[in-house]
Amino acid sequence: MTKIAERQNEPLQIDRLAAQRQLYSTAKKLFVIQMLLTGLLPMLSVLVTLMYPEIKNAAALLAVFILMVDMAWLDNSIKNLKSTAALIQESFDCYVLSLPWNSLKGKEQDYELVKYWSQKYKKRENNMPSLKDWYPTSLTLLPAHLSRILCQRANCRWDSEQRKHYSTAILLLFFLFLGIAILIGLTMKLSVYDFFLILIIPFVPAFKLLITQFMEQKDAAVRLERLRDHMHKLWGDAKRDVSVEQLNYASRTIQDEIFEGRRKNPLIFDWVFKMFRGRHEQEMQYSTAQYVDEARQKLGLDMPDANKEIVSR
Repeated sequence: MTKIAERQNEPLQIDRLAAQRQLYSTAKKLFVIQMLLTGLLPMLSVLVTLMYPEIKNAAALLAVFILMVDMAWLDNSIKNLKSTAALIQESFDCYVLSLPWNSLKGKEQDYELVKYWSQKYKKRENNMPSLKDWYPTSLTLLPAHLSRILCQRANCRWDSEQRKHYSTAILLLFFLFLGIAILIGLTMKLSVYDFFLILIIPFVPAFKLLITQFMEQKDAAVRLERLRDHMHKLWGDAKRDVSVEQLNYASRTIQDEIFEGRRKNPLIFDWVFKMFRGRHEQEMQYSTAQYVDEARQKLGLDMPDANKEIVSR
């Protein structure tokens, strides 16, 4: 039977979860700076330019400078933080789910780095959700190859639903920005040249950010849904006569995709996570309980009713 419940709460694994949480949190802070730099600053420059049209060329040059800073510094910094967080969480998953490490994805992060970032997280731990029982405790008595698939499914399901809502909100925000710009241009009877120079070019960094976020969030949700569907098929295979070796290989392949998603997928703010957390936890509790009951009946396992267990994220 699986040792996931015990392994996931070992001190080193809690530190790994804390470290990846802190790294993602730091990346989100940089993302806020990115939003302010590409959104708020251009907005202020537009307001000033509308009052003093003679500085419109300088405002356009400022937008180009902001775009360069965004692409050269902020994008790369956020990318590096996410990659480090993904590698640390991969170490957690490989140990807890008993998966071999894929060296093609990078090397495991040093313990010193884990300690450094986990200590930063623990300074604000009282205000954050618990890291214990990261994966459903209802999987305790399932064989490792079955519980592993359900844990991996939980990772994808939780993330994809948030990204669908988030991408829709981003699209609406983009059209709101564009609509306001057009309305201002029509109200002030700006020429086409002035409209683009005063209202569009300063917001190019913001438009770039919004369009990129929308496309990446949408694509990430589609990839995660496709991966979840594949795992649903794998779960069906697991209940039939597919060998454990084949299932283990499939799980390692799935884990590679999960890692790539963590490394590449755009960030989601904590407030979005908290907004949908309650409903998603209830849905995950229900679905996990049904899968556990399926496995119990198929394998003839004598275990407590899975519907009484609580899924914790």
